[in-house]
Amino acid sequence: MKLCRYGKDGFEKPGIIDHEGKLRDLSKVVASIGPNEISPRGLAMLSKVKPESLPVVSNSPRLGVPYVGIGKFVAIGLNYSDHAKEAGMPIPAEPIVFSKATTCISGPYDDVIQPRGSTKLDWEVELGIVIGAKAQYVSRFCRWILRGERRFRAQLPVGDQPVGQGQRLRHRGANRAVARHDR
Repeated sequence: MKLCRYGKDGFEKPGIIDHEGKLRDLSKVVASIGPNEISPRGLAMLSKVKPESLPVVSNSPRLGVPYVGIGKFVAIGLNYSDHAKEAGMPIPAEPIVFSKATTCISGPYDDVIQPRGSTKLDWEVELGIVIGAKAQYVSRFCRWILRGERRFRAQLPVGDQPVGQGQRLRHRGANRAVARHDR
């Protein structure tokens, strides 16, 4: 199931993208896509919803941040050797872990606002992972992320398609703001 939020900034509605790629309005089922909806119980309830029973959203509305209630944003820096080389920095011996303000999160096609006083902008594609249940001492998956293993990167999206399994990464498509949960 592919969950998303769509509409004007600050007034997004919950949506689901069906198997044909059509955006459908989920607002009669849930108020938003947040912690309750992506919990195991919430996902079990949402998995029973038949997307074809929901109204198709007309036009191509703005896609917003796919999830509300983001508590923290933990990032890993220079986790791909190519990125370190591009930045002209040595490959770190240990992962560089840092946090960012959650206000940095935006929809996939939202404008990037350059802060006053800054002289340079740089872009990166970020992969966001939302964990809908308590996760503690998670090892194997985190090691893949920290090391940037190719088998993990091969599961990122292509082009303008929502996040899908087994697709290759291209810059523009990785910005698509769609949360995914396989049934």
